[in-house]
Amino acid sequence: MTNTMPGESQHGLSNIAGKDIETDRQEDGSVSVATCVGCGCDDYHACWDENDEQPCSWLAVDRESRLGVCSACPDDLSRWEKGDREIAVPVEPRN
Repeated sequence: MTNTMPGESQHGLSNIAGKDIETDRQEDGSVSVATCVGCGCDDYHACWDENDEQPCSWLAVDRESRLGVCSACPDDLSRWEKGDREIAVPVEPRN
């Protein structure tokens, strides 16, 4: 996956990977917003990637489970690849 900066889509919504969020609409009209298992950031609330000195992007994301690993949390990628989807920080569900 290519790391990209957030940006406006033609619909005015994009996620932290710069992808048009309209493509992630569910059948019921809701949007599949993913949360990072390392830090709790999400598509609408990017954290700061100290290494890249810019907002984070997805290293891995699973829209079905609504979880992923952002570029600011590369240490969590190995546990993600082993199937661990436990969020490391407490987060409130966002609608």
